[in-house]
Amino acid sequence: MKIRKKLMPFILVLAFVPALSPIMVFAKDYGDSIYHIPWRFSVYEYPDKAARRIATFAPQYIRITYTNEYGWAKIPTVHGEYWVYLNLAPPLWGRTVILDAGHGLGADITFMNYSEQATMLRLALKAKPLLEELGATVLLTRGAPENVPLHTRPALINKWTLQALRAASDCEEEIAEIDRLIHIMEKIIANPEYYASIYMSAPFDWTRRRAIHPDLRRIFYLQNNPIIYQNFLAISLHTNATSRPVNTGVNGADVYIISNTTHYSINYFNNYTNFERSRTFADLLLDKIDALGISRRQISTHNAFVLIREHNIPAALVENGFHTNPSDRAKLMCNIFLQSLAAAYARAIVDYFNQIRY
Repeated sequence: MKIRKKLMPFILVLAFVPALSPIMVFAKDYGDSIYHIPWRFSVYEYPDKAARRIATFAPQYIRITYTNEYGWAKIPTVHGEYWVYLNLAPPLWGRTVILDAGHGLGADITFMNYSEQATMLRLALKAKPLLEELGATVLLTRGAPENVPLHTRPALINKWTLQALRAASDCEEEIAEIDRLIHIMEKIIANPEYYASIYMSAPFDWTRRRAIHPDLRRIFYLQNNPIIYQNFLAISLHTNATSRPVNTGVNGADVYIISNTTHYSINYFNNYTNFERSRTFADLLLDKIDALGISRRQISTHNAFVLIREHNIPAALVENGFHTNPSDRAKLMCNIFLQSLAAAYARAIVDYFNQIRY
């Protein structure tokens, strides 16, 4: 559906009429955009089909003064403004998708002329405009072939979610606390080598004795908020490889998500709140990757991966095939396939947010 600019000097406005009656047109200016509804439609007292129906109108052009994220539009009539369901809002309106193109310069993984950091960056840059066309805000942990330190990336994720919570808060005390936590994340971003070892499990504690830092724990609890878990999704983009000696016969896509049941979580943090959401996205994505010809392998839980461990938002680390497998690698090195893969991500993300809305 398309909002069109006004072509005439007069404005069309709905008149209040009984249900199923023809419409009356009045000249009154409410803005500079009109919209055509080619079928009979009803207007409601508020944006819910359970609300009182005010009237039903014949097909016509209407004036839109306001839309919400659920597809409802407010339109003027001579008796006031009422709501009509048009599903005008783009499907990812109000959602934030964080794309992490794995590795980077200085940390690249290469095999047979294949570069993981370069290919995953191309995938992220192809997915970004597709998601933005669907209404999403897309944030990249890196948008160029540069080296972004590993622990900087979850610090960015935490900073961005804290900024969203700050924007939604009207409590001065809460805002002050969020600002303090944002400052800590900014210190990690500026000097990850020093500060990540203080606030995160860096380097990873394989003894599983380390407990989460109290400030990071506080961030995790703040992130358990519908403003975050209903609207944010983080995806770390990678490709896989077999251990040496290389087994070129292994192929397919895997997704890793966080859980509270692995032994790595026992002492560090065992109250991650997005396992089911992350699994929902992983399941949808693997099906779409499989349809493109890179076979579906499995969804696994893994708490040693920084990009899904050091925050508490819905997230997935995706291995988009094995670059050690000739078939997977050939696909990943094909620009047309990467564009199709980016589109598959966009479809999976739309489906994911549609599923978790209810």
